Amino acid sequence: MTQLEPGIDVIATNDTVYLRKIRTSDAAFIQTLTNEKGWLEQIGDKQVYSLSDAIKFIKEGPQKTYQRFGFGLYLIVCCQRHIPLGVCGLLKRSYLNAPDLGYAISEEYYRRGYALMSCKLVLATMKKLSNTKILYASTTKTNYASQKLLMKLGFNQEGALLSQDSVENLLLFKRAID
Repeated sequence: MTQLEPGIDVIATNDTVYLRKIRTSDAAFIQTLTNEKGWLEQIGDKQVYSLSDAIKFIKEGPQKTYQRFGFGLYLIVCCQRHIPLGVCGLLKRSYLNAPDLGYAISEEYYRRGYALMSCKLVLATMKKLSNTKILYASTTKTNYASQKLLMKLGFNQEGALLSQDSVENLLLFKRAID
């Protein structure tokens, strides 16, 4: 068994990564992640330009959804090195009737399987996180890597949607939860 950080709230783990709640002490990593090219192109500018912006983002985003819905985005942490690799978890979108799977991996760790591993951990703990029978995921039309990943995870494309926080049409995916 891999040694985890002491005193943390682990949501799910495997031999390579674990998911834990995001804390304000993660602000520097969140600031960097939300300003990487991939995040800006695929997710959008969340205006996290300083450490105080990152703390506000954490408090008003993930931490608020933990309290309100019992789930949210979690930090993906490398089991051996205890370093953050990205975020993965469930989001509550006002325009969807079930949670939305979301993730972002730091560019430094692209193409190493961390997104697939993390999404599988979220799917494996769905019954603990939410009582929903379906799960959505959405991505931009040009994010072929995410589309491929979602299909590998058992999602089916449902069509397009216009999110309320974007002027861009997104592809909507849906998956039944066992």
